[in-house]
Order: sequence, then C-alpha cells, then structure tokens
Amino acid sequence: MASKHENMFYQNKKQETTEIVLFASINLQLHLIYIRGTLDEWHSVDTLEGLKLFGFFTFSISSGFFLWYIFYIAYMGAPIIPVKDSMAVTAVWIFMTANWCGCLYLCSKRYINILNDASRPLLSHI
Repeated sequence: MASKHENMFYQNKKQETTEIVLFASINLQLHLIYIRGTLDEWHSVDTLEGLKLFGFFTFSISSGFFLWYIFYIAYMGAPIIPVKDSMAVTAVWIFMTANWCGCLYLCSKRYINILNDASRPLLSHI
C-alpha cells in the first residue's frame, strides 16, 4: 500500500500535468483558429487581452516557483534519485508550465496586434 507522502506526490504530479495540458490546449486552440482565418469571429481584442494577462501572471508565478525549487535543490543539495521523491522532477514540471504560460502571453500579444491591424480603416492616414 502506498504511503500518504507518495499519494500526495502523485496527486501533485496529476495537478501539474493538468495545468500544462490546459495551457497547451489554449495555445493550440488560438493557433488553429488563426490558421483557419476565424480569429476575429471567436475572439475580440478584450478576450485576447484577458488571455494575455492570465498568461503573464501565471508565467510570473510559475517562474518564481521554478526559481525557488532550483535554489532549494542547489542550496540543500536535494537528491535527484529516487525520481518519485525528487524535487528536480517537480521543478521540470513547473518549468513546463511556465513555458506554456509564456507562450500564451506571447501568442495573445501577437494576435492582438494582428486583430488591431486588421480592423484599421483603409484611409486612416487622411
């Protein structure tokens, strides 16, 4: 039978995996809508601003946790093996979360610029 610590460890891994899948699927959805040419039908500049802010704040929080884990591993000399109790594996998962959050921020920013450029009138310089 698994100990209480092992059950908490696997539950945390499941939660981190769910977070990564969430951010990756949001990025995939944005890219697919853009490729199909229906970005302006699905999202407005305001919704993309919301996604951009969400991506920025979660990227900041994830980066902070990642740096804390790296500091803790280096300072305390936490072992990498055994893998099931390793804090390094947790740091990798947090890095992947930060990676997808940063991608969400950058992609939202890019698509906001695309929508703003597409909605300008043709004779705006007069």
